[in-house]
Amino acid sequence: MKAYLVIIGLLLTVSTLSAQSTKDCKKVLNKEISFEETEANAQEIRENVELMLSCDFDELDAEIFMDVSDNNLSLLTQALLFLNVDATDENPVTYGDLRDFLLEQKNSDFFIAYKKQLMAKIELSHKNADIENWPIDKELLKEMGLETEQIEVIKKIVNNNPKKPYTEIFAIYVDALSLESKR
Repeated sequence: MKAYLVIIGLLLTVSTLSAQSTKDCKKVLNKEISFEETEANAQEIRENVELMLSCDFDELDAEIFMDVSDNNLSLLTQALLFLNVDATDENPVTYGDLRDFLLEQKNSDFFIAYKKQLMAKIELSHKNADIENWPIDKELLKEMGLETEQIEVIKKIVNNNPKKPYTEIFAIYVDALSLESKR
């Protein structure tokens, strides 16, 4: 179990992807993933995971796989744990197995929808709210999965707080929800 904790901690620290040649990517796919609890092994796993992700996934995919929001294990860690259940000495888990599993996840309806929501959120978080841009912003809010009534509340907030960054608009919205729930 300690080995899992080392891997989980290690994977949580992976934040950037390095550019590598396709040849290096192919080499790592056949490597076995060792679950030994050593610092050297943890470093090797981190480097191999970075390489694997940089070859077949974009940065946003990698961020989604490594996201640990809501105090959950990252999808990457969950994948490793899931794959390790069936691993044996004769049939060990490889980085190719991990890549294939993550590619399946990437092509799932859930992942595609989640990525679209995240892209809309990122786009809005880089914008200032402006009622003149409301039709475009409203569509992004819909892509984020917000309901019509939620969007209408945000529209009122935008009207009352022109030119503020959407990060502040969302903070105001969360505060308004908090006040409403206390009533």
